[in-house]
Amino acid sequence: MVNIEASCFSTPIGELCGIVRGNVVLYLHRPLLLSGVTRGEFAERLRREIEEYFSGRRKSFSFRPLIRGSALRKKVFEEVLRIPYGSTITYGELAARVGSSPRAVGRVLSENRILLVIPCHRVVASKGVGGYAFGVEAKKYLLRLEASNR
Repeated sequence: MVNIEASCFSTPIGELCGIVRGNVVLYLHRPLLLSGVTRGEFAERLRREIEEYFSGRRKSFSFRPLIRGSALRKKVFEEVLRIPYGSTITYGELAARVGSSPRAVGRVLSENRILLVIPCHRVVASKGVGGYAFGVEAKKYLLRLEASNR
């Protein structure tokens, strides 16, 4: 059985904590209080990949996200995974692709707990950038980072 590992680290958009089981990311979001979780090779690899992403040297991750929940949630996250690095689509475009409403898509994206790996920051409002877990400025930072390293 593969152990669950964790690693917390500082990034340009704030402190992140990653939890992995083998090559599967379970969580990549704000820090949690963790007990009984080790820091091992997979968690260290995730930390390195996040560092490479923020330095502009990585455009995709070797980890796959664990996607659970409703059929809509799975469809939304799977579609977001298809958005190329440095590209954006609107909430409306994403909603049309998954057969839902922009509001429902926005709600699903607000529940993303595997930031960057599921690149919900690439989904923007038709006017402006829309919201993001770490705030609008962090979302703008990520979009500029990707645009400058295409």
